Amino acid sequence: MESILRKFAWKKNPENSIFVRILNLSSCLFFLTGFFIHCSKPFPESPLLDLVLLQSIQKELRVSDTNAEGIANTRKYIFVSQGTYQGSLGGVSGADTICQNEKTNNFASLPGANSDYKAILVDGSNRIACVAGNCNTAAGNNSNWPLIANTQYFRPDNQVIFQTNGAGIFVLGALSNAFSNSGTDRWWTGLVTNWTSSTDDCANWISNGGAVFGIFGLGGATDDSSISDFSSDACSTSKKLLCVRN
Repeated sequence: MESILRKFAWKKNPENSIFVRILNLSSCLFFLTGFFIHCSKPFPESPLLDLVLLQSIQKELRVSDTNAEGIANTRKYIFVSQGTYQGSLGGVSGADTICQNEKTNNFASLPGANSDYKAILVDGSNRIACVAGNCNTAAGNNSNWPLIANTQYFRPDNQVIFQTNGAGIFVLGALSNAFSNSGTDRWWTGLVTNWTSSTDDCANWISNGGAVFGIFGLGGATDDSSISDFSSDACSTSKKLLCVRN
């Protein structure tokens, strides 16, 4: 009677039988064995599963490349103009135009449109870095200023120059790298070392007179002389510009 009940139970629930369980186990082993054998084959003989796995890996790599490219494309770059210019720049807006032309002609590989680039230059009215000395480390003390708060800036060679604070300026004397490694480079800025505007700004950057003066920064410097050399020069002399991606 017991043997009959066991047979009846197998017919009623065949998935519970020893025979079925052994069969299922054998199928699993067969599948796993086949999978590893196929995975060991050279690429031209790979089955569909291998191809799917390869496509998934390639997709992940493409996503990683896109992410890396996206990060680079959003970076904020600063370059030193290749051309030199007298103090008659056409005002701050004229200096911006010079930077945009420089980007188009000499720095086309940098990300962003040419219109994204502006001059790091102040005149006390049309562009101001700080109204009070060092902006008191607070935002809202500047006007039409092209540096953004809490942002890292790079040279064209991807070396970090500095990171701005919450006021959109950086601590002088703490540059990670100079704007330019060339000690002979000079660029107009109009900035005092505390980020306020100097009155030596070539008459708001429209004059190239020999008796009119402008403040400038030094190449190769990582201290405050990078934006203000503590002295001014005649606006009839020619100097470069610092151009930044806004």
